[in-house]
Amino acid sequence: MAAHSKKDGYGIYELSFDHQKKAIVQFPSKKQSSDTLTGFDLINGGKTVIFNGTYDGEPGIFFYDVDKKTLTKVVSGGVDKEGQWAPFYSLSPDGTKIVFGNIARDKDTVKNDVYVADVTGGGLSQAIRIMENVKMPAVISLMAHWSDDSGKLYIKMPASTGDTNLIDKIQEFVF
Repeated sequence: MAAHSKKDGYGIYELSFDHQKKAIVQFPSKKQSSDTLTGFDLINGGKTVIFNGTYDGEPGIFFYDVDKKTLTKVVSGGVDKEGQWAPFYSLSPDGTKIVFGNIARDKDTVKNDVYVADVTGGGLSQAIRIMENVKMPAVISLMAHWSDDSGKLYIKMPASTGDTNLIDKIQEFVF
């Protein structure tokens, strides 16, 4: 997989060993300069692409059905005084769960709300907030780690006082 093709535009492309490429998701060219792709994963045997970034000027987490060529925004991003932001995520190893973070402002301090949801077909279900107004030194995709069996989620937590960029504990969630 590749995230960009100079000749064919911005998107996700499947590359074969014989140097052939096939577009999986192509971003609209009219707002291409504002579109971004931060990360992506394949589920359902490669029939669904999950990605985060900005698509057609809209920030969020998206599901793209490869066969139907349909796009669904499942989590919205936002715009604040610092600019536009898209939520980050981490997909469980078995592809059935996702953890994602959304920005929550507490006056001038940026904090995060963290959610876990089930991945269903082309969307999310049963989203629950597992952490509220937490200060994290990095996005959730860098702070979260799933167990190999997808039954546990570990989130690195910063020190509550002093240097909040130091990790002083790991929070465990069991599913």
